[in-house]
Amino acid sequence: MPRNRTRYEPHPNPRYADRIRLIYERRGEDDPWIEAQVRIGGMWSAVFALKTKLRDVALTNAIEELVRREQLHAGGQPQPARAPKARSAAKRTETFEAVAEEVLEELKAERDDLQRRNGRGCGKANTLAVHISTIEERLIPAFRGVPVADLTRAQVNEWARAQKVRARRGADKGKLVKPGQSTIGSWSHSLQKVLDRAVLKELIKEDNKPTISQKGFTKAQRNPHIGRPEVEALRDHMTDA
Repeated sequence: MPRNRTRYEPHPNPRYADRIRLIYERRGEDDPWIEAQVRIGGMWSAVFALKTKLRDVALTNAIEELVRREQLHAGGQPQPARAPKARSAAKRTETFEAVAEEVLEELKAERDDLQRRNGRGCGKANTLAVHISTIEERLIPAFRGVPVADLTRAQVNEWARAQKVRARRGADKGKLVKPGQSTIGSWSHSLQKVLDRAVLKELIKEDNKPTISQKGFTKAQRNPHIGRPEVEALRDHMTDA
């Protein structure tokens, strides 16, 4: 079961069924407290904790909170806002490498499954292999011990601008050169796979994911012809299907 899956349950007492709903599994195994929402003036309140793991106690606490909030509403007083939950020390310090290793495990399993079903030339499997190598060979060595919650846009962009890749064509073929926009875009895509997992684990917010800017990097040049290496690459990506 996914850690962040949320299940809603109306209060079992018919008198409160349309005004109270309990919320389970909102934060996963690390925070098993039962939560709730109440309907006041036709609007559902913010989610609040019932401060118990026992269902019977939670049902009673929810009714008491509904009564308290209805009294506030009747008196024209504002409803209480949910206090922000402080992140645990473990979440504040979980490293980029730890999150990346979780992503790698899933990517490798998906790649291996695709190759078993479609052959080693499967295009999607090859795409996953690129993400795997980028995370293993580029991103983890660069940000290994950085708490993922502390990773910033400035850090990832400073790193990207210091990178060199080996040119595969043109006058600089075989030389170490600054990566182009297509390579930067690919690296950023791999980075987002790790950061998406960090969002799922509630280590960072969706709006706080750093990205690598393509500004200042060379646009990809059109290849004037398809050479033998390109033909072989296309052939290797094809399947009987």
